Amino acid sequence: MKRTWWKEAVIYQIYPRSFMDSNGDGIGDLQGIISRLDYLKYLGIDVIWVSPVYKSPNDDNGYDISDYQDIMDEFGTMEDFDELLAAAHARGIKIVMDLVVNHTSDEHQWFVESQKSRDNAYRDYYIWREGKDAQTPPNNWGSCFGGSAWQYDEKTGMYYLHLFSKKQPDLNWDNPKVRGEVFDMMTWWCDKGIDGFRMDVISMISKTKEMPDGKNGDFGPYCIHGPNADAAYWQALGRTLIYSLIAVVLVNVVAFTLAFLVTSGVKGQNFFRAGFFIPNLIGGIVLGYIWKFVFNRAFVAIGNALSIDAMSTSWLATTNGAMFCLIIVSVWQYAGYMMLIYVAGFMSVSEDVLEAARIDGCTNLQSIVHISVPLMVSSFVQCLFLTVTRCFMVYDVNLSLTNGEPFNSSVMAAMHVYNQAFTYKNYGTGQAEALILFIVCAVVGVLQVYIGKKAEVSA
Repeated sequence: MKRTWWKEAVIYQIYPRSFMDSNGDGIGDLQGIISRLDYLKYLGIDVIWVSPVYKSPNDDNGYDISDYQDIMDEFGTMEDFDELLAAAHARGIKIVMDLVVNHTSDEHQWFVESQKSRDNAYRDYYIWREGKDAQTPPNNWGSCFGGSAWQYDEKTGMYYLHLFSKKQPDLNWDNPKVRGEVFDMMTWWCDKGIDGFRMDVISMISKTKEMPDGKNGDFGPYCIHGPNADAAYWQALGRTLIYSLIAVVLVNVVAFTLAFLVTSGVKGQNFFRAGFFIPNLIGGIVLGYIWKFVFNRAFVAIGNALSIDAMSTSWLATTNGAMFCLIIVSVWQYAGYMMLIYVAGFMSVSEDVLEAARIDGCTNLQSIVHISVPLMVSSFVQCLFLTVTRCFMVYDVNLSLTNGEPFNSSVMAAMHVYNQAFTYKNYGTGQAEALILFIVCAVVGVLQVYIGKKAEVSA
């Protein structure tokens, strides 16, 4: 059985302030943690979960972050953190950072800018609303720390949302720029070498746009596992549709071209057959891992050697690049099988008809367009719908090539269904999503039968 470290590890949470003081100022610090690593190793600790050490005014014990990429002075410096990371890894101990992205400190530069004016570029980084009137907040939501969840800003005449302290304004996760900033920051820490994040109050980042009054001021139904929680599946389904539209066209163009080359007696036809049919023999998982190496290592090495900027970094590291890579691999995976159907279609065209056309002066292109293609309608229908169905059910290559990364931007519908049911144990949600995907595939199947029969009649 494959072991997953974050499911099986012995995890030890450290609250730095009270753990170990290394300089006698009465406050625990990073050097204090370093000094106790051997003891933690002796205890059998696999992972240290480090409570927030980011720059913070400490209104909420560090969970009000003013700079995600700096260390609170009383805990030490970034050099101290780098030393902690290296020392822990040298002992086989992983480091998981505590991270809160539902809100920031009101001293974070984003909020400082957001508060300057209604038209500031950072205004939409946070959730600002007009009050019901001059003295009444937008709704009756209560803060987790007591009082209203809204704070009035005298300068701009609007309220900002804070589900916790008024010094912890909530980020607007409906703003793509916010998501991009957070993802970039998390990538920065991952590149530094940390092993993961513990996401504080992550279930609260999704809020309804309407923000109605809650029963007795309860915001829970409108935030906790909120209205956008199911949006990820519809996004995955939409992403699958886009992927399918592009892949279906490319697969069939490539397969038809290969079939023509194979049946026309061109030199190297055995190479074409073998090269494009290999994916059907090795399977999608292996295929994905092979191409993952190609995109991550081979292409990058070639790009660096030839100074080609477009190839100097892995295409799998960007959202658009990951989708492009998945399409490329899918074309190679499916084209060989579809090629066989097109070959059968070409072979079914009477040689006598083609010979008569050549005698009448018909060129090869005219012969294909006006004779072969009309007589191969059933082949086109079969390949079209088989490719559509395969694309909607893509999972194996999706798993081994991208695993949905970066930041779930390449999660297709089938992967989302599997993750819901078996990774997150949301069996009911997984079943509902699977039913939707089944209906989509069933509709495609019915259309294939219907159009296929019409094609046979017309032929």
